[in-house]
Amino acid sequence: MIGALAAKGASTLNAGAAAAWIHGRAGDLAGPISSQVTADMLPGAVKAAIEELFEITPESPAP
Repeated sequence: MIGALAAKGASTLNAGAAAAWIHGRAGDLAGPISSQVTADMLPGAVKAAIEELFEITPESPAP
């Protein structure tokens, strides 16, 4: 994730910070009790965290 964000132009510091936030937020979104979060819950949670961070809505134009 850090590499992808850096490749899109983010500094390594900002890419690392964003990746840490995305992973933490995805955990929060995946379930209220972290020990009950399963791997199949994570893709949707990561997607939701990225959409929240970058304020992506269904109406947003593609970059």
